Amino acid sequence: MLGRQCNDPAAEFWAAWTRAEVCAKLTDTPILVWVQRHGLRAPLDLPVQVVHAELDGLTVCFGARTC
Repeated sequence: MLGRQCNDPAAEFWAAWTRAEVCAKLTDTPILVWVQRHGLRAPLDLPVQVVHAELDGLTVCFGARTC
């Protein structure tokens, strides 16, 4: 349902969604609050590094706080 509401291709949506989830978790912010505040984009000054990987057709996202 979320993917259909976004005009981006599915792969771009899932990359943005997983990035938002990682950032929300690393900043102790509920994902629905994160999306309301930031959408699926992360603020440029956020101290989080995020890496995406494709694993058997799935988008996997890892993150770490940088400070």
